[in-house]
Amino acid sequence: MLYKTLQQTGADVVYVESYQRQWLGFDGESKVIQWQSEAVDTLIVTSFEQLKFFAQQIPTQSKNWLHSLQLMVPSERVAKLASQLGFTQVHNIKGASNQTIIDSIQANYIGK
Repeated sequence: MLYKTLQQTGADVVYVESYQRQWLGFDGESKVIQWQSEAVDTLIVTSFEQLKFFAQQIPTQSKNWLHSLQLMVPSERVAKLASQLGFTQVHNIKGASNQTIIDSIQANYIGK
């Protein structure tokens, strides 16, 4: 539902599976290169553990770029971790449901 709704608004959407009861392999270096070439400006993270794992996969030389992106998180707890990790544009969207994410994207990014 989320994928289809975002595509209908004109967004380019790419899923990156990084968790499935076990952490999956994630090549942070190649993803950063890809995201930079695609002008990615926003990340959505839906859990505390996901953010910790994700941040560990990004090479040190790419952290400044990563931390400059807008980061949507589901709670104050995750927002606090994001700030501690160095993210500067953290938006607590107060939930991780598909509808909450869609509503937040529409309110904050579409049409601006």
